Amino acid sequence: HAHRLWTLLTFEVWLRHLPRWSTRQDAPGRRFRHREDRRQMSERTKQQTARRYDTLWGRGDPLQSPPEYHYDRVSRLLPAGHLTGRLLDAGCGKGIDTLRLAERSEYPVVGVDISSAGVQQARLRTRHLSNAHIVRADLERLPLSSGQFDFVYSYGVLHHLPHPDAALTELVRVLKPGGLLAVYVYEDFSSRSWMERRLLWSAN
Repeated sequence: HAHRLWTLLTFEVWLRHLPRWSTRQDAPGRRFRHREDRRQMSERTKQQTARRYDTLWGRGDPLQSPPEYHYDRVSRLLPAGHLTGRLLDAGCGKGIDTLRLAERSEYPVVGVDISSAGVQQARLRTRHLSNAHIVRADLERLPLSSGQFDFVYSYGVLHHLPHPDAALTELVRVLKPGGLLAVYVYEDFSSRSWMERRLLWSAN
């Protein structure tokens, strides 16, 4: 515990010095390079995430769906009538929730995911539904016009992104005034030790 506390204090001191370092004469150029480095790192993270989920979503039969999935459980907590109007499934993966939404609504449902394998599976899974539309896109830069969705749904996605706040801002942007936004996130255990992840996995 003492070692961990010392690490945190050291990190805090380091953070406090960052603004002072950035005030040197070459700070504008350095800040630009830092922004560019962060942007490139962000893009690499997105590409890695897309490749990881390409492998994950590429498995299995797209015509087979579990009897109960995420939306089935979340829907019990949502107000009645939430499927009225245009719907967005943000981070649709292989389209199981998009399928559920489109089956239960007569309105257009748009599923968005950054994984090409996920988009392919989602399109195969929903191809018989005329109101289902699947788009491959980055949630931090949605190619969708503002204020067009009555219900925006995202399950277990935003915390995997380099900038969850940017993605959440985009979800709010495409939501109609007075629309319903339902977002579910959980802890990303990638920063924990192998033993902690194993114990948490066993407990769950």
